[in-house]
Amino acid sequence: MSNVWVVPAGTDGHGQDGDVLVRACPDGVEVGRMSGTVVEWLGSVPSDVLVIPEVHEPTAAPELEIAVRGVESALVQRGG
Repeated sequence: MSNVWVVPAGTDGHGQDGDVLVRACPDGVEVGRMSGTVVEWLGSVPSDVLVIPEVHEPTAAPELEIAVRGVESALVQRGG
């Protein structure tokens, strides 16, 4: 089963294949998926759509899983 991680801005990978990463970006919140050892950034949404905590190291966020999965699905459908 994959996990959801909140990572600091500038982090370009963490976790395992299939894990979902979210990080703050100038446009709001960027959502990505680990593919092997590389993250594929899918796109971003405004920070009022997905609120994430500020972190200084990668932090597991199971409480965000449902919201993040919905955003991830929408980004994949619209192509980023």
